Amino acid sequence: MSGARVSRYALVRRCLASYLSPIVVDSILTRAMDTCGVSSGRTSENLLPEIVEECIKGVRLFVDPAKLPELVGRLRIISAADR
Repeated sequence: MSGARVSRYALVRRCLASYLSPIVVDSILTRAMDTCGVSSGRTSENLLPEIVEECIKGVRLFVDPAKLPELVGRLRIISAADR
């Protein structure tokens, strides 16, 4: 897929998946998107910073506290890109 642009939502999903199981990633993203009033990953770009902040609340329960600052930093960098 040379030249294809990956959405920031997909990058957030990939980032979360490097720390959490797929089922936990889906659960955290679904809850964050519901909280922000978003119905799909395609329509989430404008609300991505808010979705990421909601995700950060959820990951605190599942990620090793020693790895949490790294994950939070990566998520915030992704959500701030192109702003």
